[in-house]
Amino acid sequence: MAKVLFDFATHADYRTAVKREFDGIKALFGEYQASLKKVYTVPTVPDPK
Repeated sequence: MAKVLFDFATHADYRTAVKREFDGIKALFGEYQASLKKVYTVPTVPDPK
């Protein structure tokens, strides 16, 4: 963990690569959540009286 943090702190090209990968994953996560909402609908449950 310390080696990764050291590389991140001292190598600008590594930080750029990490940011690019993070941005890509972040964009895909929104698509993933939208797909889940299509497949798993919220069930209609009658009010228990």
